[in-house]
Amino acid sequence: MATTSTSRLPASNAFPRLPLYSAFALVMFSIAAVVFGLKTEIGTLRNPTTAPESIRDLSFAELAGDRISVRDARSGVELALIGPNEDGFIRGFLRGFGRERKMRDVAPDHAYRLILWNDGSLTLSDTATGQRVLLNAFGPTNAGALARFLEKRSATP
Repeated sequence: MATTSTSRLPASNAFPRLPLYSAFALVMFSIAAVVFGLKTEIGTLRNPTTAPESIRDLSFAELAGDRISVRDARSGVELALIGPNEDGFIRGFLRGFGRERKMRDVAPDHAYRLILWNDGSLTLSDTATGQRVLLNAFGPTNAGALARFLEKRSATP
């Protein structure tokens, strides 16, 4: 009786299928997520391409008693005096920007630029480090904490 043998590759030489299928699924998911984001604009970030509607340079000074003075950086006019335990959002962004300035050895007296764009977006940028934050991403209440310092005027800085 003759034995017939089929030649099969040993299992150790076969490419494992699970990693192959997993990689294929990951690629397909990535493509689907990109198409979904492009079609619905959910999860996408648009850079403002509109013109500035209002610009104001602000300076913040820490005072005794945990108070903060907010001034127009050009005229020096005081716009607000923030008391202790008030405006936590403003205090938080000052800590964040202050940490960046400290890491770069930048003096704390440089102005911050607040810009309201024609499309309704509000940005705050550090004129010393170039760091920019889209304030609308933090919700209308937090964006409004800084929007109150804008004035309607020419959009030239």
